[in-house]
Amino acid sequence: MIKMLTSEIFSVAKQILDKVLTWGRIDELLYREFKTYNKNDNVRDVAYKVVLLDKLYNCNLKMDVQKVAEVLVHANIDDRLEKEDPVDIVEDISKLYVQGGKRLGLVFTSKYCHFHQPHKFPIYDSFAKYALSKLLGEKLVGYREFKSGIDRLISESGLSITYKQMDEYLWLYGQWLCFKEGKEKKLANEIKNVIKSHRELFMKLSPI
Repeated sequence: MIKMLTSEIFSVAKQILDKVLTWGRIDELLYREFKTYNKNDNVRDVAYKVVLLDKLYNCNLKMDVQKVAEVLVHANIDDRLEKEDPVDIVEDISKLYVQGGKRLGLVFTSKYCHFHQPHKFPIYDSFAKYALSKLLGEKLVGYREFKSGIDRLISESGLSITYKQMDEYLWLYGQWLCFKEGKEKKLANEIKNVIKSHRELFMKLSPI
């Protein structure tokens, strides 16, 4: 049974991110720069976006930025971002090899696509996936099931929720779940400290 989300839950998530973590400005910067450099046909511009995203959104790429940019430019993704199915795009790009047999992966790819087209691409990461699986009561595999699950959750909530709002909530709720379950090793020290200092806010993230 899908657990119901309320508008208050999303308000609390926004409060935590903006007033406690003050990360809202990072999103503003990324949306602005991805809009300014919205094309992916220039290696230098793409490399700039890759660096911003990797450093500010902790993608943990551990790859040569120049080579990542070259792969993305060579893939000719601009028309695809506009016209094709979001799931197909993310899954295809995530499988591109960069170096040493490494692939771009779903986490980086979903974030890179999201900041180009926020209304089409929900952000995939381990905490969001874990939270979503708990809310839906089912195991999720791959980006297709992840996006489908988010779409169902948004529909069931009856609220006008964007992918970005859902991402913020799921990411925070996933951190809170791990903290409650004694899986603190998975959390960054900053997040652990914030949870300990603002436990009452994080408790309000739990659905009905």
